[in-house]
Amino acid sequence: MKAFSGLVEILAAVAVMFLYPVISMAQKQSVIEELLLRTRTEQFADQIRTHGYLSLEEYEKFQRFYQSFEITGGIELETVGNRYDSQIGSWYDVIATNEELTGELEEKGMIRFCQGDSLKITVSGSFKGTGRILRGVYGAAEILIETGGVIRDEIEPIYPALP
Repeated sequence: MKAFSGLVEILAAVAVMFLYPVISMAQKQSVIEELLLRTRTEQFADQIRTHGYLSLEEYEKFQRFYQSFEITGGIELETVGNRYDSQIGSWYDVIATNEELTGELEEKGMIRFCQGDSLKITVSGSFKGTGRILRGVYGAAEILIETGGVIRDEIEPIYPALP
């Protein structure tokens, strides 16, 4: 009986000494990766808000960065803004979903936003890989990053001034 309890103690000690550092490193790695992804997503949104447009090249570059983390999920773009219709002489709201924006990007190669448009970028998914699975032991391996804002005044407006 003593030999069995000694064996159990040794196995428990080995498990704790081996598993804790591995899980701890996996958790730190996932936190760093999520921070990198969050920072790059905010830079991406800030670039769009400052310049007032999104090119297909920049969008594909951001997608490649996102895919390098081996995350299941996706990137969602959404804009809300006002447009002026000169034929009827009034303003109307425009809401563009991810499908519409990515379609326009593929068709035209660039999306030009108007001053004051609201931009929302959502990055969601879950981590894949051994280290990321181990992180799930301590908490959710899901990520959700939402960022965006209003297209700034630095760009030249492409719609007429308010009457």
